[in-house]
Amino acid sequence: MAKIIAICGKICCGKSYYANQIKEKENAIILSCDELTKDLFDNNLGDKHDEMALRIWSYFKKKSVELVNAGCNVILDWGFWSLENRRSLKEFCLSQNVHCEWHYIDVDDQTWNKNIEERNRRILNGEGGSDYYLDEGLLQKLLSLWEAPGKEEIDIWYTLERNIDQKEVLHGGREGKIAKEKDKVIRPGNVWTPHVQTFLSFMHENGFRNIPKPYGMNESGMEIVSYVDGIVYNDIFPNEIKTDEVIIEVAKLLRCYHDIGEKYVQKLTGEEVWMLPKRLPVEVMCHGDFAPYNITFVDGHVHGIIDFDTLHPGPRIWDIAYAVYRWVPFVSPSNPDYYSNLDEQIRRLKLFTDAYGLSKSEKEQLPSMMIKRLQTLVTYMNSEADAGNVDVQKNIEDGHLKIYLDDIQYIMDCEKKILINYEVE
Repeated sequence: MAKIIAICGKICCGKSYYANQIKEKENAIILSCDELTKDLFDNNLGDKHDEMALRIWSYFKKKSVELVNAGCNVILDWGFWSLENRRSLKEFCLSQNVHCEWHYIDVDDQTWNKNIEERNRRILNGEGGSDYYLDEGLLQKLLSLWEAPGKEEIDIWYTLERNIDQKEVLHGGREGKIAKEKDKVIRPGNVWTPHVQTFLSFMHENGFRNIPKPYGMNESGMEIVSYVDGIVYNDIFPNEIKTDEVIIEVAKLLRCYHDIGEKYVQKLTGEEVWMLPKRLPVEVMCHGDFAPYNITFVDGHVHGIIDFDTLHPGPRIWDIAYAVYRWVPFVSPSNPDYYSNLDEQIRRLKLFTDAYGLSKSEKEQLPSMMIKRLQTLVTYMNSEADAGNVDVQKNIEDGHLKIYLDDIQYIMDCEKKILINYEVE
């Protein structure tokens, strides 16, 4: 399925460089205002520049939809400096039923200042191409128009730094700590990482390959795994994955993962170290965080599973309970992910459990198991925060703990109605 790739970044951050880097990989064409004004007007628009830029942008929006509908990926090398610019494109794409993927170029101050110096030097030497000279006055004017995006706006966060290899920072729960280098992902390792990697190797050997392939750890203690293709939807539960088709695909993927991972249980020695404690009875290897932000999508369909830090032995229903909480999603009206009433939540719950193939007794356990699973998560977060885990402390500061507590109360209040209307068979 073709898409629009919108590149966001402030002046001179390397947007055009990045666009050309991904052009071949994405099999896309680039639509660039700077390129067009250079080729047609040699950057001599004067006072008419802003008016012409708006006309070009209006044309590019319409043309990009035509190209996507014809099956061609489009890269919009525009900048999208303001929140309003970004919101406008998102609403436009939604109205045209076109998928838009957001890439942000994050550049450190040293690299940015060096980029400006090199840009101005090229222009003075007559080698500036479509660029124009940035004096201090113009630079400050342009910066006054810049509104950096929030993490909830971006799908791929690319960082550009000097004197180190360029990395694509993968956007998610540990901001700035996970990066992609070519076909590998470099992420923080921990004491449980070797045991997780042994499990991942087993899954690959047994034919379950849409998960990271392990490559050990580097000298800095960072874990190295293969990159799993696809888009990951972070933060707010997006419209793209609210369909019945997706929730059925997700349930079937989890069932396949459990069925193959079940064989690994026999290999456990009891000496393994896991981030989360073993849960009895041990039936499968629980992923532990089977949520939208840990599933990749290709062409609108469920593809792979990532981030196995929370892997641990436990019962199927334990893993399923958290999955349905995230994917239905079974959340309270105060949760940002809430979008449907209780009747719709129950309907989607039935879709998931039927697709997975849950037994009658397992279905009856789900409401209480969701409550227990979330209570365990709350206890874990408080414990980690007290122990000085800064990532968890930030999550609590951002309101995640309160959201879980509200969701626990919501499920408790609705438990009886869920069981009655769920029509457990």
